[in-house]
Amino acid sequence: MLQLNSFLKSKSLDFNSYFQLIKESIELTQYLQKIIYPTIDITDLEIKNFFLKNFPSYNQKSIKYDLIAITIPSSIETSSSLREIISHVKAYRDGIPLPEKLKNIESYKMEKIDESGLEKSIAAVLKKTDIGQYTEIVKVQKKSTILFVENKEFSNSSVFESEKERIRMQLAFEKAQLVLDDWINAEVKNYYISRNL
Repeated sequence: MLQLNSFLKSKSLDFNSYFQLIKESIELTQYLQKIIYPTIDITDLEIKNFFLKNFPSYNQKSIKYDLIAITIPSSIETSSSLREIISHVKAYRDGIPLPEKLKNIESYKMEKIDESGLEKSIAAVLKKTDIGQYTEIVKVQKKSTILFVENKEFSNSSVFESEKERIRMQLAFEKAQLVLDDWINAEVKNYYISRNL
């Protein structure tokens, strides 16, 4: 108890202030655990994308891709913007027919494509494309192609598996902080609140 009192004096706190601070910290932790965290969902897709962006030293050659390649005829590529083509392709995947000018688009699936077997330019584009996203136009066998990244698998998943729970906790904390910030900002707009967090 003597050590605690001397520590508190060095921080310019008395015991009552310290007790109040601890009490508020416990209440905030309980609020986060009981109210905020149950509303947060972290998907495996988010974890994989976070891992790929934040662990550049990881051996990227051990990634295998599942892709859908969408071949774009050169006449379409010059007359339509990439964004327009991608929006039509996304709509087509949801069951909406393609417009007449895009009827010549061909697509094919490529599974378990090892990154070491890809051209460097394509591999570079795939590295920066998240799962569930489309790439920019790339040349595949001299044809203009958009790639849809269905999945990225780690051949040697020991590093990923060892980091997975830590990443999940970090993403959950970040989302919880956003939810809490939004809630506090909404309350500040409704009431006068002194913020000293």
